Amino acid sequence: MMKTKKIIGLLAVILSAGALFSACDDISKDPTPYPSILSFPAQGGEQKVIVRSYDGSELVTKWEIYRIIRSEPSEKGIKGVDIKCVFDTLSDGRIRVKAESLTLTCAADQKSIVVEMSPNTNSKKLSYVIKASGGMEGFDMICNQSPKDTLTTTPKK
Repeated sequence: MMKTKKIIGLLAVILSAGALFSACDDISKDPTPYPSILSFPAQGGEQKVIVRSYDGSELVTKWEIYRIIRSEPSEKGIKGVDIKCVFDTLSDGRIRVKAESLTLTCAADQKSIVVEMSPNTNSKKLSYVIKASGGMEGFDMICNQSPKDTLTTTPKK
């Protein structure tokens, strides 16, 4: 009976400590993109992403893009390939990031990102993961682009 009380007491202390430490990990003000997954046709195009706090409120936490990964199919599934990014600060304070067929323009106040995709001339789907740091966890965005239409039709005579 005494051992059971000690075990229950110890379990209560461990659970209380776990609740205390997890309460410190408040990510409600971490930046989060809306939408976080974008789809583009093969012709390319432009879409605007709004960055807000995780809880949906006005953004208060600073963030920055630090990495872009291209997803490629391989024998073992999908592998991520880091791609070269060129970062520029524009005269109005916006940050422009160029990487392959992808261009991201981040607003100076960090509340939006304009995502541009050039036409996909490849017969494979393109997929990029954009990684940003900020807050406790940062955020990821995914940009997918359809492959170039490989079907050709011959007009009937």
